[in-house]
Amino acid sequence: MAFDISTWAWLSVALTSLILGSFLNVVAIRMPIILGITSRPTMLEGNQRNFNIATPGSLCMICGHPISAIDNIPLLSFAFLRGRCRHCGYRISWRYPLIEFVSMLLGLILTYALGFSWALVAASIFAFLSLAILLIDLDHMLIPNILVIPLFFIGLAVNAMGTFTIPINAILGAIAGYLGFLFIARIARVVFGRPALGSGDIKLFSALGAWLGILHLPIALFFACIVGSFIGLAMLHRNIGNDGRYVPFGPFLVFGGLLTLLFGDGIFTSYQSFFF
Repeated sequence: MAFDISTWAWLSVALTSLILGSFLNVVAIRMPIILGITSRPTMLEGNQRNFNIATPGSLCMICGHPISAIDNIPLLSFAFLRGRCRHCGYRISWRYPLIEFVSMLLGLILTYALGFSWALVAASIFAFLSLAILLIDLDHMLIPNILVIPLFFIGLAVNAMGTFTIPINAILGAIAGYLGFLFIARIARVVFGRPALGSGDIKLFSALGAWLGILHLPIALFFACIVGSFIGLAMLHRNIGNDGRYVPFGPFLVFGGLLTLLFGDGIFTSYQSFFF
């Protein structure tokens, strides 16, 4: 059980999650470039070397200088370098250590909730794929098929073994997620006079259905709407978003999906006992 895990195991989980968080930062920056969503940084233009997730190695996206291993330690290097590139002095975004910290925290929470089990492995895949989707959607208002489609099929495969829900609930959840969100998107377009939800959001909600099942899918949507409403009100209060720009809904769906994966069973049981 989770509370019997020894200290070294907790440290291993924390370290692994930190490394995955560092890798998430790489994916969030490089994948949009690879897919042509955004252009290469100026210092890479004309460079004929292969550019993918793995190569070239870590480098400063401003001066192009390779980042040594000592400067690439999650969290610690940012603190030692005081948030600046060692070579050009350019300020490093706080987002990098923040994502690493969130990944570590999420890994520890998942381990505490699920213990060392197959469910932990599956939930970790769900969590880190979802976080990659969140970051890219936040930056580019786009959910890449190369991430959301594997998330969908892995969810069905995981629940074929009944990991988080029975297989039929996973299948029905995937169908209901797609058709339900497609219907909501059509209604929203009529109400607002412009597209309010993208095809990526529809695919993502369908993938959540494959992971969570049809019974827990409304809980994820509820969490997503609540968090989205609070963020929207905060933006209006600060006069942000009044210029017609869109706010991506994918990050809220990811947040709702993660909360439901962790607490959905308890919430659903409480709902049943309260009303029935």
